[in-house]
This record gives sequence, C-alpha cells and structure tokens, in this order.
Amino acid sequence: MEKEIVLLAKYLKEFGGSVYSFDWFEEKFKIKNDVCLHVLNILKEAGAIDFGIMPWHHNGEPDKMDEFLNENIDLVTKEPIKELKIITRETKEGNFKEKTVKYASLHDFGVVILNTDIKLLSKIIASPSSLDAVFKKIGLYPQKPVFNEKEGKIFLLDKSCSIPAGNQFELCKTVFGRPIGEWIAENDLANAIDITGSKKGNRYIYDTMLAVNEKVKEKLGVEDLMEWDLSKLRIRKELFG
Repeated sequence: MEKEIVLLAKYLKEFGGSVYSFDWFEEKFKIKNDVCLHVLNILKEAGAIDFGIMPWHHNGEPDKMDEFLNENIDLVTKEPIKELKIITRETKEGNFKEKTVKYASLHDFGVVILNTDIKLLSKIIASPSSLDAVFKKIGLYPQKPVFNEKEGKIFLLDKSCSIPAGNQFELCKTVFGRPIGEWIAENDLANAIDITGSKKGNRYIYDTMLAVNEKVKEKLGVEDLMEWDLSKLRIRKELFG
C-alpha cells in the first residue's frame, strides 16, 4: 500500500483541500475505492490530513454542501464498511437530522478534504515507513506474512511464529501457497492435509485453523489471521496494507 499512500500524499500536498468522488480517485490514480479509503484514513490517523464523507450523485456532481456536516460524520478505519452516518438538512430553517446510509459501494460517496499538513505529507512521501506505527494502531500491517516451509515458521515484520509438523504445518503450506485473500475450498484443504471429509468433516479443518490462529495471535499479535466461511478458508487480506 506504500505506493498508493505516496501517490495520494503527493497530490494532496500539491493541491490541498477540495471535494472528490471516490470514482475520481480510482480513475486518476488507478486506486480502488476501498483501498483509497484505507489510505485516507491512514493519512488522517497520521495527522497529515482531515477529511469527511458526503453523498455523491451519480451524475458526477457532489450533493448539496449543506447536507455535509463534518463533525457528525462517522469516519471508519477498517473494512468491511457497511454504513456511514451523514447529516441532512430537514428544513429550510436549517434544522439538521442525522441518518445512517447503508450502501454496497463507495461509488455512492465523495470525499471532502478539509485540511492538509504539508510538512507531515512531505515526511510521508520521503519515508512511507514512518507510518508503521499508524498501521499497527489501526490494525493494519504494512507487510504481508510469509510462511517458510524449511523453518516451519510464519514471519511478519520482525517477529516469527513456529508451526508444528503435522496438520497445522500442512494447512499453512497450502494456505500460504495461494495468493493472500484467496478462498480455498474445504475439499482442497482436506486433500492437502490428508483428511477425508467423510471421516472427519470440516470441523477438523476448522479446529486446525483455530490452533494456528491462536499461535499467531500469541507470537505475532495478529488476531484471526485466517477465517472460515461456508466450508472455505482464507487469510484475511484486509489486515495487510
């Protein structure tokens, strides 16, 4: 994510505050909407910018500015995002009312950049690693974990977690052999760790995953590295920048 952070930091340093749609960011910088929101939240947490979110009409124009009241916006820092709180003007007399907007895509929203700190943005551009503490604070990691089969360890940043030989080792070997975030079906996992679904069922695989997650939490400080959903498993890619 360092590339995306530097791209947006450079732009915001040069052009400062304005109103943008998430789609505009994606078109200009080739950064997906959810990644863009992650980057903005990281820059905000670092104190380099402040921003708010507002409804965005699909004709490409921002909604009325009087429907935006920054101090009452519910800014979010983690995925998945299912709703945002905005303020809408209920009457011409100026009465405001909060409402929660549920949505399926950030395509429906825009960003108001309220202020920027040029010095901090310059520091981030020069040294993106200066944000490592911010990543940890908001539950993201600037690097992805790696499983070393020879050593039987998962490595993340400057820490490692030993995985015992057997089912836990074979599970890690299989899961880390796929792109992080890719779902792996129960049958593929069963074959990889020499379990037959007819004898053990998915509970055995699930328990093996929990055992790995517990070790990773203790040694690496990462909670729920892997997740299970509807007879499939994956590494949670949203944990990593």
